[in-house]
Amino acid sequence: LESELGGRRCEIVNLLVQPELNGKTCVADEYLPGSNQYNVTLETKSKEVLVLSPDNLKRRDRTPQDCGYYIEFKNGRTIRHDFDSSEECRAFVAALNRDETQPVVTE
Repeated sequence: LESELGGRRCEIVNLLVQPELNGKTCVADEYLPGSNQYNVTLETKSKEVLVLSPDNLKRRDRTPQDCGYYIEFKNGRTIRHDFDSSEECRAFVAALNRDETQPVVTE
């Protein structure tokens, strides 16, 4: 990709127009060199697409504590669990750990 954040997972920061999006994660899909902005896709169930400045994006790679989604193998079936926030993900993982089930983190 032609830019530092292109294709990367990022956190939205310092967004004044829609401050409720600050802290949300997205993927910087396409760099728009004419405007020095990115088309980004939110990591939510809505998969909303926005155009943001690099000043509003901070690289945030996926970690086991910030999973985004889990793939679980149960009764011979694969089950994908998607999360809208890290908090939702951590709560799910904590519940699984209480049951001593070990899910698989995917990227």
